[in-house]
Amino acid sequence: MKKLAYLFISVLMLLSVTEIFSQTMTELVVPKYFGSKSAAAANTGRTPIAICLKFDGLTPSTAYDVKFQLGLLTDAATSYGAGNIWDGTAFSGSKVTNAFTTDATGSSAPVWFYFQPTGNGTRFDAGMQHNVRIGLIATGGTMPAAPVFLGTKVLTALDIASVERTAATTDDGCFIKGTASYSTSGKYVLLFDNVEGTGDPLFVYQIRTATATNATQADLPTSINDVYLQAGTSMIGDYPAVIPIGANNPNGVRRIEARNADNTLFAFTPSATGIWGATNTTTLLRREVGVIDSVAAPVPVELVSFNAAVNNNAVSLVWQTATETNNQGFEIERKADNQSWEKIGFIAGNGNSTEISNYSFVDGNLNGNGIYSYRLKQIDNDGSFEYSQVVNVNVGTPANFELTQNYPNPFNPSTTINFTLPQTSKIKLVVYNMLGQSMATLFDGVKEAGYHSVVFNAAGLTSGIYFYQIQSDNFNSVRKMILAK
Repeated sequence: MKKLAYLFISVLMLLSVTEIFSQTMTELVVPKYFGSKSAAAANTGRTPIAICLKFDGLTPSTAYDVKFQLGLLTDAATSYGAGNIWDGTAFSGSKVTNAFTTDATGSSAPVWFYFQPTGNGTRFDAGMQHNVRIGLIATGGTMPAAPVFLGTKVLTALDIASVERTAATTDDGCFIKGTASYSTSGKYVLLFDNVEGTGDPLFVYQIRTATATNATQADLPTSINDVYLQAGTSMIGDYPAVIPIGANNPNGVRRIEARNADNTLFAFTPSATGIWGATNTTTLLRREVGVIDSVAAPVPVELVSFNAAVNNNAVSLVWQTATETNNQGFEIERKADNQSWEKIGFIAGNGNSTEISNYSFVDGNLNGNGIYSYRLKQIDNDGSFEYSQVVNVNVGTPANFELTQNYPNPFNPSTTINFTLPQTSKIKLVVYNMLGQSMATLFDGVKEAGYHSVVFNAAGLTSGIYFYQIQSDNFNSVRKMILAK
């Protein structure tokens, strides 16, 4: 009996250890810099930052409390560090109650935290380097005495106080007072030192109107303090930033992004020179405020989607934008296996638009079967450009029967329906209304194996929901489409 009890306890311990070690934290967005304190044991120049984390391997469908601090890189792994976290009401203490709830797999969505450096006597001084320290527990439980997670990304405090914290200039910081459009209100702004937006951003915060509101900080420039306060001279769409001075940051700010709450990209604007209007971010001095307004960094082309599909040994590319500013158009580039990128076409843009725009391009000039890669080169009227993500397609005999979603959808009056056949088949493709009545037979006959497309013109039909069905001896599929006149 004792052996059985010992075995049972051992199994429980093993399960518990397995659960602990399966927990992971991913640092999705962590800025490189924030502002230092303003005195040896005081801080009237607090510059909050935003940090985005994701957690996996936790108990499914469970609410969690989080303890969030920054620790010095030299701190022991058992130390949380210090600082104030936005708890939903104020920058106070280190704990956020009900910070997130896991899904059915035990994972959180991306979680944003707002952190404020304090006047801690041994921390947050100019040049000091920190990392993220996280404790978490199911809501209502006792927080672990030591951090569960230690971040690997480094955050450095920059000397921004009116009275220099160090004589060295290598840790000096300056400010950015930015303005974006109203459409970015509440989203997260990321400033990068490269046009690609790779690596860790220089600074991260939320665009006004923001969740967190900082207290008045007498040692901050008025324009920066007002943005953090969400009052005074600031407006919706404004954002603050702290970056190294130009002498220590030769690239300056090369890309400004706005991200959604789920950490997906909403919009971005690049600068190949680091110069934004009248502000040269590569030459800013300590405590100088560089202004980047919505004219210098307007709402850029917001690419919502970019997809590719194979049709009859041709590749159909479709993409959609939600907003456009100074958009000259899109160059379409293709790359086959072990070859270089080549321009294969150009589609003009809409210049300036706040409406959803749909684009398409068909590449019918392929050199046989194989894997092809495509990307868009979005070009502004001033010649600046940015590449989209890359999409890949495999051109050859399809492996499965498939009926894909029509495009565009909704449509007026024509749309394209694509389907694939892994073998020669007798098929019938029919459009029905909501009552199940046949409205059009698009094809009834034999098709060879491959990729096929049919154009459906609904000029004679009224607006509404319709269904299209493909039938063969081995395959039957139905999809919905919307005619909007």
